[in-house]
Amino acid sequence: MPCETPPGISFWSGALVAIVAATIAHLFSVWRESRTRRHAEQTGKLRRKIEFMGLMGGISSEARRIVGQAYVDIFPKRLFEINREAAKIAHDLEKARRDRFADAIAALGSLTDSQIEEINRQTGEYIGRTRVTSALDNIVTALLSPN
Repeated sequence: MPCETPPGISFWSGALVAIVAATIAHLFSVWRESRTRRHAEQTGKLRRKIEFMGLMGGISSEARRIVGQAYVDIFPKRLFEINREAAKIAHDLEKARRDRFADAIAALGSLTDSQIEEINRQTGEYIGRTRVTSALDNIVTALLSPN
């Protein structure tokens, strides 16, 4: 005589398999979503940093080419661009690095027009340009330096 399983046991074993499979699928989905979100966050941080470095490179190059009153005239706009982009990446930094970064940006912002356009009349050296490029380099150093 063949052995038959009662209908209730077959139903409950199928239900149990379905619940276990659904739970495993859900846990895998949550893990995959968490991993994707973490990757997107890391990619976003890197993209913001790269864009900021590109901005700083362009502004630094401009500061090295344009001197005197001509740079004083465009400096406020460049400072605004730096502050706008710095706000985007500041929250990506650890507190110590964020403080150094903010201090470096504040130092650049505190330069006066006369400090930016200053020229040593005897040697012809553009002291103002050196101040600006040095302040820009300090911002980059604060951003890239390890804690």
